[in-house]
Amino acid sequence: SALIFSAILEIFNIFLRLKFSLSPAQSPGSSTCTRTKLNIFQSSHIVDIIMGQRPKIYRHKPEIWVLLVRAIKRFCLWHVDGAVRYNPAVQIIRKYGNSNSKILEVGSGSMGLSLYLPRPLVGLDVSHEGFSLGLLSPVKAVAGDLSFPFENRQFDFVISMDMLEHIPADERPGILLEMIRVSKKWVVITVPCGSIAKEYDAELYSWCKRRIGVDYRWLREHLELGLPQENELVSLINNYINKNREWELTIINGINVSAWLKIWKFTMSKSRVWKSLKNKLLWPFLPFILRQNKLPVYRKAFILKRVK
Repeated sequence: SALIFSAILEIFNIFLRLKFSLSPAQSPGSSTCTRTKLNIFQSSHIVDIIMGQRPKIYRHKPEIWVLLVRAIKRFCLWHVDGAVRYNPAVQIIRKYGNSNSKILEVGSGSMGLSLYLPRPLVGLDVSHEGFSLGLLSPVKAVAGDLSFPFENRQFDFVISMDMLEHIPADERPGILLEMIRVSKKWVVITVPCGSIAKEYDAELYSWCKRRIGVDYRWLREHLELGLPQENELVSLINNYINKNREWELTIINGINVSAWLKIWKFTMSKSRVWKSLKNKLLWPFLPFILRQNKLPVYRKAFILKRVK
């Protein structure tokens, strides 16, 4: 744990030297600008960070301290399957969004998209417990209530990442239509689909209980509630599109089922530190992993774009 923590501090020490090397009192174009030494890799600073206190060098630079803590959290909590799952939404928001774009994530948890794309967003969920990056504005949802507390076309982007399979099948159409209602331009939904994905869920669930003795609730819910079928979602969306003629639908294949299972078996561990470390080992291979989308796939992305 100490080795991992020291490595993280060294990485972000380099990051801060590059990004915040100019004194805040000086402008980049000034001939009198001075270099500021930001050495966080000192024993006193490490102790301060471990104890949750702001080191002395950041007492008058709160914005740097916030960015530092956020960067360390994102590094520690980064998960390869999460990065794969959020990739369609991240790419679309980066390409078509800007700093003023309003983003809603349905089923966000405590961080949601902000872990993989550090932008402010609104998170609608029944619970927001867990780590926070200070970017998500939580809105409490009531289980069984299919109406969202938002106006029509209130958000530029509405996303939902692997959420539909965690609610009863009879509630999924209503949730889907509400996401479309509150979106001004884009709706991005990823969800595991079909019987093959469910078979791999069952295999991973059994493997986790047998090998590491953990009963993962999210996998159990997949098996108990059942996964959405692609044809059902397409039929529902097309019925809405044909009535309104304002949207166009694109479907993108996600990760291959075998690749998905191998990644989860490799990264699973009772130890959070060991699990985090194994995820970081896969970080350099993320571009290669994203290309593993041959059929059959575990999840699919349903992307709706408003054309009128």
